[in-house]
Amino acid sequence: METTARIGLLLILVSLLMVQSSESRYPARQHPPPASDHPCAESGTSDGPGRGPYPFHGFVTLGAIRTYQLLISPSKGTSCPMHPHCSLYGLQVFQRYNPVQAFLMTADRLHRCGHDLHNYEAVVVDGFVRWSDPADPSSIEDQLSPHAYTGSASGTTAPPGRFPDSGTSPQTFLDDTGGEETRLLHFAKQLQSEGSYDLAITEYRRFLTYYPDSRDRDDAVRSILFCHYQAGQYLAAIHWGQNILEYAPRTDDTDDIRFLIGASYFRVGNYPRARDYLDGLTVSSRRELREKSLLLTGLSHAQEANWEDAEHSFARVPIDSEFSSSARQCERLCREGINISPKSPFIAGVLAIVPGLGYLYDGYGQTALSSFIVNGLFMWGTYEAFHKDHQGLGTILGVLSFGWYAGNIYGSVVSAERRNMRVVDELLLQFDVGFQF
Repeated sequence: METTARIGLLLILVSLLMVQSSESRYPARQHPPPASDHPCAESGTSDGPGRGPYPFHGFVTLGAIRTYQLLISPSKGTSCPMHPHCSLYGLQVFQRYNPVQAFLMTADRLHRCGHDLHNYEAVVVDGFVRWSDPADPSSIEDQLSPHAYTGSASGTTAPPGRFPDSGTSPQTFLDDTGGEETRLLHFAKQLQSEGSYDLAITEYRRFLTYYPDSRDRDDAVRSILFCHYQAGQYLAAIHWGQNILEYAPRTDDTDDIRFLIGASYFRVGNYPRARDYLDGLTVSSRRELREKSLLLTGLSHAQEANWEDAEHSFARVPIDSEFSSSARQCERLCREGINISPKSPFIAGVLAIVPGLGYLYDGYGQTALSSFIVNGLFMWGTYEAFHKDHQGLGTILGVLSFGWYAGNIYGSVVSAERRNMRVVDELLLQFDVGFQF
């Protein structure tokens, strides 16, 4: 075989072995094994969330990836640093998207694999540290680490004021000598105080069924709302709280209920609806509730990158407030948000006409170098094949070369958007409103 043909075949193998080469460059770092049901756990198969009907192109596209997984991957002995690993990523995108987009996404991933790892979030998978880069940005991998403000779901407490009190000790419940009605209510409160919220909800509902006219009925109703919230059942908390406001007369706890509904909407990411409930509380006569509502309103604006509105809400917290230091810190972060200079996906795409330049603009230096070298090799190989009159080989290399080149442009555009999201997310992680909710 002539030299040109040998070069051409070598370049074809590059497209198949990019995963292998990238995996061998970055052996995984050991980490204490996670629980077997860790949400990051991958079986390495195509089964999983989002799998759709078998696509018409599956025989070629998925078959090629399966061949790699079965014949090449087992012989390597090292692990891809990305999560999901590159072949599984390719399998997922070809199942979820049309073949053109899937090809571009796979080419982009292979450009980026093992490079510029500081741009990705570290996660633990099967006892090893990986860098998260899911095929579907809305998949669970993107939700593993919720924004860790003080006041995140990792440590919720009751909202401000009197609503509702679950601090009675279990021993108080056991010592109670009241009737069946009182004992049932106290048993529910005991379960609530121990964190058994689902069981507590069941007992509160039993209490409401057995004793619908009890003087403690309102207490049980509000406690169910609190249990839903504490259990992270935010949609149920919203529904239950709205029913309380609709059917129960106004009580001293109405503002607390509205705060809890607003906080629940915040938790499910519906920030405008959260503000619908919180805005009315920012003029509450109760200072603590008013200031917490202002802080949570500001945080909801920050989540949507409305930095000016967020800064205005935080600035309304008085200097003599117990939350003043947190509010001033949040104001400073909002000013940083205003000064963020986002990368333009359009500019990145235009620069990517020169392979790697778009990635370099996005801040992916190693990926840019990889893209420039690989695309350059493909273009050179294609030219040499046609120059030596190897039409078939030139056509194959031309198709692969075009795919890698288009993937470089597509990846540059997406990386600009990814970089902008990462900068905002890193800033949001610094917000601390000074209380848990």
